[in-house]
Amino acid sequence: VVGLFLARPHEVEHLRKVLESLVLWTEAPGYTIAIWTGLLIFLRIAEVARVEAKPGEGSWPTLLWLLMEDEEAAKRITTLWQRALANRLTTRQALRNILRRWVRSVDNDTRLEPAFERLIMALADTNDENDRERIVAFLENRVDDPKDQSRIAARLLTLV
Repeated sequence: VVGLFLARPHEVEHLRKVLESLVLWTEAPGYTIAIWTGLLIFLRIAEVARVEAKPGEGSWPTLLWLLMEDEEAAKRITTLWQRALANRLTTRQALRNILRRWVRSVDNDTRLEPAFERLIMALADTNDENDRERIVAFLENRVDDPKDQSRIAARLLTLV
């Protein structure tokens, strides 16, 4: 499935269909193994899928780019992040590995800030206080880490 996603990195309709499949796989109630598999596939895509920002200007995480490019894809990405963060099997990988890398990407390229801010605000703005606390703790850790301090995390912490 990761390979399928990576096969057409600039075709929004194609990417949207892959994300929709992952949303369906990870929907509760469902088979636990299917939910976990779908979330792990999503996190792998979030980790490895990259698109070229502009020729010669490096690359961006594809899912961050999609958050800016397509409303339907943005809804699916947000849903999958919410599920990955709420699942005990995937929350640690989601926060400590992938979301942390995304913070670095945004700190290094401010053009990604609106998309990342939109995602973080959506992840923190739910009816579940645990969701908000998880995002606040993540942002605080990024601000308090002397070796990996984040400018965007500090700014978003004031908004959450």
